[in-house]
Amino acid sequence: MTAPAKVDFALFAQIGAESARICDGLTDAQWEAPSNCAGWKVKHLVAHQASGTTYSFLKILGYLLRYREPAKVGHHMALDMGNSMSRAEVVAEFRRGHADKPANLFVRISDVKHGVLDAAIHLQDLRRSVGDRGEIPRELKETLFDLIPVTAGATGTKAVVAGLTLRATDLGRSVGSGPVVQGPFEAIMMAAGGRKEALSELSGPGLEALRERIGATDAPMDGKGFEGQGRDGAGLHSS
Repeated sequence: MTAPAKVDFALFAQIGAESARICDGLTDAQWEAPSNCAGWKVKHLVAHQASGTTYSFLKILGYLLRYREPAKVGHHMALDMGNSMSRAEVVAEFRRGHADKPANLFVRISDVKHGVLDAAIHLQDLRRSVGDRGEIPRELKETLFDLIPVTAGATGTKAVVAGLTLRATDLGRSVGSGPVVQGPFEAIMMAAGGRKEALSELSGPGLEALRERIGATDAPMDGKGFEGQGRDGAGLHSS
């Protein structure tokens, strides 16, 4: 068995660097294309992560005073950055926020496992949106798989999969207890992160319970960012 990856900000930066690498290779059409996050283009998906990991407390507070709800705050932060900055500028901010010493103080003092899992979910959001066939290395898959049932707070996968056994058929591993949900690791991670389209890749007696949990809201499910996003949409930071 491969050794699990260490969960720290170096790993957070490693995952972010892969997202940035993909962004560097996108065409203008891909950058402007719809993402798998409802209501966002690819540029907004990347800007969502960049703004949440770099904006100052005062700037975020201004958005909070204007929009009140965390989901709306994250949404408008993403739209504003994505629409007002060039791709090079957005990706530069993304890199600054996804360093091994992130630019945002709130990111640095948050539980790093939220950031690692969230960054990985968004990496796969990006790959799925632009047709990139890259895969997460096995040792990182195993680390992320173990994080799914224990990551609470803003990322929230713990509540989504509580009382279920997750069985990653490509890893030959299971976590949790209760009715089984099985399928490829990536589909399990994405479904736990609220991506309804991943449900079609899963099966098992626990699938309907999982479907009900992530389908409890009609709001876009773009992820549940690690610095303050709720289950029903983009939050204050990266989601």
